Amino acid sequence: MSFLMIGGTRLAQAGQQVPVLSITYDTVAKTTDEKTCWDVIVSDRQLAQRQYEQQPWVVKYWKPILGAVLGGAVAYQFTGNYGPTHQKWTYPTVAGGMAVGALAGPGAVLGGYGLGTLAYAYIPGKLPVVAAVSLLGAILGDKAFDFLFPDKPSKDLLAPVQPGQYLAEQQFYIETSCLSRPKTQYTESAYQVVYEFQGQRHTVSVPRFPGDTIELDANGKPVMLRPTPAQQIRVKEIPQ
Repeated sequence: MSFLMIGGTRLAQAGQQVPVLSITYDTVAKTTDEKTCWDVIVSDRQLAQRQYEQQPWVVKYWKPILGAVLGGAVAYQFTGNYGPTHQKWTYPTVAGGMAVGALAGPGAVLGGYGLGTLAYAYIPGKLPVVAAVSLLGAILGDKAFDFLFPDKPSKDLLAPVQPGQYLAEQQFYIETSCLSRPKTQYTESAYQVVYEFQGQRHTVSVPRFPGDTIELDANGKPVMLRPTPAQQIRVKEIPQ
């Protein structure tokens, strides 16, 4: 061991070991989202089923709802002919009209009621003919309504496929699916070592665990902080 002397005062003892008062270090966790993408081949039926399932409830069933409203309104027109003793059948008649309208659709209700009313105005005494014209109007009205307001997606694409069933025309699409997965990286900081030198506490960052004691140089710095050609270490001393 050696001592540094200035004006007869001993400053430090080179190579001395001093007790380590405390050791702390931090582990920093950094989480990032890592996106992984891949291509998937989907058929037009799979795409149509997905689009249908994503539709709101009102969009899916707007035709039956409108048909029920129109059917109930048409049925209520007929209850105007009921006498006082038949008023109890008003609600059952309206309910039946709503059920038929929901099943037949708004086009059938409008077509049947329109042509039926027109036929009754010209030939009121021939009810079988009026009924036949109403049925024809319902068929034509349903076709016209579906032409003006086609189903999206088409019902043909939503129909279930039986095993072994031949599908004449199919279209396939390539979709890119992506999935974000969290990726966490852990980084350990340098060891924060607290020791006492000449009555003062010092805190330094050292690259490795020092143990119970730490060796100091003549200036009171840890020996392990001396840079080597293979590893340069930047040390910031934090006074206490």
